[in-house]
Amino acid sequence: MINVALVGCAHIHTPGFIKRLKARTDVSVLAVWDHDAARAAKKCPGVEEVRIVYRRSVREMPASREEYHSARDEGIAFHFLRAPESWKAGAGLACRVMKLGPEDSTGRSRPVPTSETETLPADTVIAALGAEVDAAALAALGLPPEKAKADPATQETGVPGVYLLGDAAEGAATIVRAIASARRAADAIAAREGGARFREWQLPAENVAALRSARDRMRPASAPGDDAAVSTAESARCLGCRALCMKCVEVCPNRANTLVRVPAGFRDEFQIVHIDAFCNECGNCATFCPWEGRPYKDKLTVFASEEDFTDSTNPGFFLKGNEGTLRVGGRTGRLHVDGARNVTADFSGPRTPPDASTLAVVQAIVSDYRYLLGGDA
Repeated sequence: MINVALVGCAHIHTPGFIKRLKARTDVSVLAVWDHDAARAAKKCPGVEEVRIVYRRSVREMPASREEYHSARDEGIAFHFLRAPESWKAGAGLACRVMKLGPEDSTGRSRPVPTSETETLPADTVIAALGAEVDAAALAALGLPPEKAKADPATQETGVPGVYLLGDAAEGAATIVRAIASARRAADAIAAREGGARFREWQLPAENVAALRSARDRMRPASAPGDDAAVSTAESARCLGCRALCMKCVEVCPNRANTLVRVPAGFRDEFQIVHIDAFCNECGNCATFCPWEGRPYKDKLTVFASEEDFTDSTNPGFFLKGNEGTLRVGGRTGRLHVDGARNVTADFSGPRTPPDASTLAVVQAIVSDYRYLLGGDA
């Protein structure tokens, strides 16, 4: 039985190691710190035990709590206040027992070594010591530093036809940012290769409701079944974010982003609106938006009062009774709601009124989601 140690931080993936590990059937793995690598190793055939060793306490971990709890739920053990010092085949991984000291430049308690040590079994150690791009590796692939900078609009490097994506182009970030960079590159390549053959996927309207409900049908990790059954169940949950996306609704801790069904005027009848009164501008929705948007700033916003409307620059509106104010495209006008709840807008001067799609969203809220307007409406 072989013990393997992964030493490093939470942002590094070790796909080559995991690929080799899957070919083995006699491996017990000890993973040091890397959540993703540890969870991947845990799923490999023959792996009996996985541990993560970290030099600080759980409170100082830079990894998200979701990652931490997911790893714990999958049976991965954590050993905090331990720092790897040396490794020798047959002798294991020697760790220094640490204690917490004063805060360092990151605002976290600095790990301070003690006189105690602990040895953990490890036949192999794989170092994952940072989230920086390996400039030498890029240079060996034909991308020296002066040509490795990617165009933020297309991800193309200084070498024509060569694209750099994700963390390699932008530094350590979220997987959503990596997916967004891949989308930009794919769009640029498709446009260069002929356009018409790569038209954006159009989702049939009749499939919208089915796909939105499918996203909630998660298959528990403990459910019986083979890999094929799991992959089939998971693929059925794909929303296809090129056509449907509600990530900003999912990640908002205050539920300040919500869905409104607008029957006409949009390819996707479900549109996102922002509720100003619920938002503390944490920026979570901007971080996870695969479209590089800032929903808490960009989406049509429902305001609770005229004062809140005036204090903001967001596109949006407020209503008090049947009268209110609408701001769109930097212009401000008056909103009117008649006895039949039909919405109209009056923008003084020669400028044209707001486009029909904006009024369609306001109309949908007034007709079917009036609770979003608050008590005065």
